[in-house]
Amino acid sequence: MVGHPTVHDLPRVEPEPDEVGGDCPGAVGRTGLQPVVDRDRVVALFVSRDNFWVRAFDHSGKELWSRDLGRFMSQHGHGASPIIHDDKVIVTNDQDGESFVIALDVRTGEPAWTSPRRAVKGGAA
Repeated sequence: MVGHPTVHDLPRVEPEPDEVGGDCPGAVGRTGLQPVVDRDRVVALFVSRDNFWVRAFDHSGKELWSRDLGRFMSQHGHGASPIIHDDKVIVTNDQDGESFVIALDVRTGEPAWTSPRRAVKGGAA
């Protein structure tokens, strides 16, 4: 029987101090969103006003790659977790500014495709 990882098995990942908070209301720091886990990696989002990081780590906590999706401006903060599908990490970037969905190669973090989304001021849970 193969055990499945639990939240207690995930590496502790601490972002740099300037990557959290700032003056963006609702900024998500210390990966307040749920990371996604597969057999080889953990992928987490770190979102602040100045940076929207997508980062992959191996199960020992070593960073494999990181991709900065740019500034993030929203009165509500970011609330969607990444998903892994067909060797891609899919991330939504819905905000008050330029919004999009992006698929990144799960092994390298390189963009595979991007689809624009209509920016809407508001939110839902």
